[in-house]
Amino acid sequence: MQFQTFCDYEEASCSVLLAPFVTVREALQRVFSPERGTKGVTEHVARVDLAAVCMGAPQRGGRFPAKALLFAPRFAPEQTVIFSDKADGWITLTYALSREIGCDAWAFKVSRDSVEFPHFKYEFIVAGTTVRVVQLLSDGADWEYCERGAPVAGEDLQKLRRRPRSSRVSYDDVLAVATEQGLPLRDPGMWESELPGLYIEQVF
Repeated sequence: MQFQTFCDYEEASCSVLLAPFVTVREALQRVFSPERGTKGVTEHVARVDLAAVCMGAPQRGGRFPAKALLFAPRFAPEQTVIFSDKADGWITLTYALSREIGCDAWAFKVSRDSVEFPHFKYEFIVAGTTVRVVQLLSDGADWEYCERGAPVAGEDLQKLRRRPRSSRVSYDDVLAVATEQGLPLRDPGMWESELPGLYIEQVF
């Protein structure tokens, strides 16, 4: 299977920082500077290719170093996409960069019905702080639903009150919120770039 867009995966997470790629890269260097006491990352620049980061299911836990691709999407070149091989999309990196820059960010997670543990989430972050999150996930036996913050454009508020809980958020619901926020994750233009991307990997 060709992994060319976010929607080609059975399950995937991504974040979008509402800040230019150059600004994000400068912030990344500060976040992982030795003065901060962080372990740092290795970097290399190459053509944007999601499959170079994740082939198939994302990794859970911290068994292997996290990898991520940062790039300016052709559809919205003034923004920066983060695509990671971690199941949570390396959300701590998104928080850190949003806080460092003082910018807004969105985080999304989707999965197909065929996966063992379905998980759907959209999260709005302002300067490193979550101001809205809606999340639905299954542990295989039950469904857990979480909602915090004021509603955002694109949400179906009536659906979020439905029972059973498992019917409240779907793959399409997450993508609908993203599209309403100007982030059409189904559009190939969100996963292509006129410029090379930055590949990073944690140093263990």
